[in-house]
Amino acid sequence: DIWVRQRTDLTGKFHNTVDDYFRDLNNRISVQFCDKNNPADPGFHVVLNQKMTYNEVAEVVANCIDSEPNLIQFFKPQSHRDIAGYAIKSHFEGTLKDLFMSYGQRTKSPKKLCYLRLSIAISELESKDHFRCTWLNKHREETVLSLYVAKNVTISELLEEAKKQV
Repeated sequence: DIWVRQRTDLTGKFHNTVDDYFRDLNNRISVQFCDKNNPADPGFHVVLNQKMTYNEVAEVVANCIDSEPNLIQFFKPQSHRDIAGYAIKSHFEGTLKDLFMSYGQRTKSPKKLCYLRLSIAISELESKDHFRCTWLNKHREETVLSLYVAKNVTISELLEEAKKQV
């Protein structure tokens, strides 16, 4: 006979019962996270549950890199090169498993995502347009400005935003 006893005073996010524990054990995957701005970054590995949502993954990564979950943006890796590809929208409604399936990582190859630390919240970033321009001062020195502006911005508002960065 095999007897299994479970303490009733333990509470966990994924396994409140023995069945939940083994379900969680079966759904675990190791994911490597690399800094998008540092190509030489070896990254770090985290064991996650395939049923986690975008926000849950963001919370785990934020704890690892000492940041806020809403100040992180994820990118899928390019399959043919070892660099970050397209950004993953923060309102992605699937699970981590769906994310890897939708981006073609169906094989047993290591799962990898790139992250970027943001200065503004991801929801605010995704609601704005990125505008890059070059500022030439009176000494003919060029400064490249990277502006995030509302989608319906006027030229005068764009110039005001540029003034803040100069």
